[in-house]
Amino acid sequence: MKKNSTVAENERLYYEKARLQKDKGFDGVFFFAVKTTGIVCRPSCPAPAAKKENVTYYKQLKDAFEDGYRPCHRCHPERVTLVDEAAQIVSKAMMLLGSGALNGANTMMMAKSLFISERRLRQVFKAILGISPTRALNHQRILRAIPLIQNTDQHMTSIAYDVGFSSVRQFNAQFKQITALAPSALRDKQFQARAMPKITLILRGDSKADYDTVFEFMAPRILRGVETITDRCYQRTYDIETGSGYFAISPDDQSDTLKLDVFTVDFDSIFDVYLRVRRMFDMDAPIEAITAHLKHFEMLETGFVKQHVPRLPTAFDAFEFLVRAILGQQITVKAATTLAQRIVERADLKTADGFPTGLTHFFPNIKACSELSFEGLGITGTRQGTLKRVIQALLDNEFSLSPYQSYDAFIKTFGAVKGIGDWTVNYVAMRGLGMKDSFPASDLGVINVLAAMNDGQKMKPKAIETLAEPWRPYRAYATLCLWRHY
Repeated sequence: MKKNSTVAENERLYYEKARLQKDKGFDGVFFFAVKTTGIVCRPSCPAPAAKKENVTYYKQLKDAFEDGYRPCHRCHPERVTLVDEAAQIVSKAMMLLGSGALNGANTMMMAKSLFISERRLRQVFKAILGISPTRALNHQRILRAIPLIQNTDQHMTSIAYDVGFSSVRQFNAQFKQITALAPSALRDKQFQARAMPKITLILRGDSKADYDTVFEFMAPRILRGVETITDRCYQRTYDIETGSGYFAISPDDQSDTLKLDVFTVDFDSIFDVYLRVRRMFDMDAPIEAITAHLKHFEMLETGFVKQHVPRLPTAFDAFEFLVRAILGQQITVKAATTLAQRIVERADLKTADGFPTGLTHFFPNIKACSELSFEGLGITGTRQGTLKRVIQALLDNEFSLSPYQSYDAFIKTFGAVKGIGDWTVNYVAMRGLGMKDSFPASDLGVINVLAAMNDGQKMKPKAIETLAEPWRPYRAYATLCLWRHY
């Protein structure tokens, strides 16, 4: 066995807790191998839990492979970016639809291309996206029809059959449902900007703990022009690798579901938005198990919401949050949001006319920020230098913003950038990447709350880290509980 392939004893203790709880949030953070079977798994593997004495933990999958273990065929640890097998099927289906490989196909042909039955296809779409595969097919057909209507003189009947509809009546009905316009309206330029197709997905969480705490947390941090929040409905623009558009998220009728409306002409971006929103609202967290672990600590229990720990609000865009975290070093949330607002205005990446009121801009991506001047925005020279170094380090692949890396790896690589201290590293790990065991021990809010519980005596960050050791592997949730007192 490789000398550095396993984890330290203290890490093993909290990895053990995550493994026994089959916590999806630790998929990619560590892996475990079972000596008696010779396989390596992700933490959320559905197989019966192996005995403690037969388990070896790894931070990197390649180390387990080098030690002779083979990947589990039930949990596929090499595919840690997806939630489970059903999500993998839906992801592949959406990818095939977006690539055009299923143009003209029906649900039977889609199922055959995925080597599953139609019944299984319907099951996984309903379970993951809350819609039928037919709805996804029709949505992709409408997206294919839009440029044909706008850019050609082709007859509507011909377009309807070309994109896969069996009748013009069905085409017209689906078009109006998805775009809120009749197909012929798109031949008029004044309506073209309004043709932003919408698909509605229903997201189900792993527990019935409500999502109000996430909406409450986001409200004072809203970035004007990029985000809005009103009456428990959050909206934001997005411009990611797979496409651009905007989405709206709000609670559905049931406490464990959220309704996600995605408005985009880029079909490929829909599933990416789905995965990011699940992470934003911490939908795959085993809230009951985390609560059971932390409820033994009286100083934390008073920060529970409806007898549960709060969900961990995670940023939609990790890079955007990284920038905002650097801006927020040693200043208030309101001041940091103001500085981020000025960056948005300086970049001036405006949305199209069809976007709703309040969603006027996209946040600049890493390339746009690398070309942007931060002079004259009220950002200190030191902070400007830190921003530039961090952006360049990202471009040079010196560290990664992938949530599927170990906490220790992120701490080491991001913390090596000049100007990045413990608070920034842990705050980005916590709210930018959703790392459940991140812990900003030097956070002023944490320090002050603990001081208030200790007759005004402030503790040093090292002492706070020692105090928090029993809270592992869920120190981020413990932080949220403490913050609710601040």
